Amino acid sequence: MMNQLKLNLTAVACCVVLAGCSTGGALPVTSGPAVNNSKQIFSNINELGYIPPQSEYRIGPSDLLAITIFPAEGLNQEVRVDSRGYIALQIIKEIKAQGLTQQELARALEQAYSSNPEGLNNPKITVLVKEAANQRVTVEGEVTKPNVYAIEGAMTVMQAIAQAGGPTTLASKDKIILFRTLPNKSVKAYRLNLTAIRNGQLKDPYLQNDDRIVVHRSDSRYWLKEAAAFISPINTLNNLVN
Repeated sequence: MMNQLKLNLTAVACCVVLAGCSTGGALPVTSGPAVNNSKQIFSNINELGYIPPQSEYRIGPSDLLAITIFPAEGLNQEVRVDSRGYIALQIIKEIKAQGLTQQELARALEQAYSSNPEGLNNPKITVLVKEAANQRVTVEGEVTKPNVYAIEGAMTVMQAIAQAGGPTTLASKDKIILFRTLPNKSVKAYRLNLTAIRNGQLKDPYLQNDDRIVVHRSDSRYWLKEAAAFISPINTLNNLVN
């Protein structure tokens, strides 16, 4: 009986979220409790990270890598990690890159090139992740180029919005919402003000994988309800199932 209840709740929550996605990201606001206070929705922005992430990135499938080999610059190349987690290079053919840091892959390549009969004597190799396909942020709403973008290195909210072409003329600079999914799958929403960030009144927070930035219109009447409608079904489902 309990398992059936969990399945039913999951189906209902998924339908609500998918319905919102099919209408350009704005979830229906015709039902549910009225939202009169933004404190009911938004978490404290001081929870966000304002120091560049220190953890080293682990390479994954579809990442684009720039390989530099000294003193054999003719072997330099850009290569994309395949679906199996491998890269194909001259001389050594294939080597597994998935799960390694840039430095770990560089050391593995140095060993592979040194030990290969057609290889190099004591090569110095560097690896740079040019496109981190496994770290993504969604930027949508009133921006010039709404899309899903790769997080390259340490990326901030302002940088992500700039990559999306910046706000449109209809955008409200103080109605920017950052949605973040926590390890327990609950979702938090943070309200940001681009003007305050640009003026130095607020710090520009760094992004995490799967963050979602929504830039609302200046004339939007239901933006608070839309934000509440997005986080409520997900968090309610997590509370009931866990």
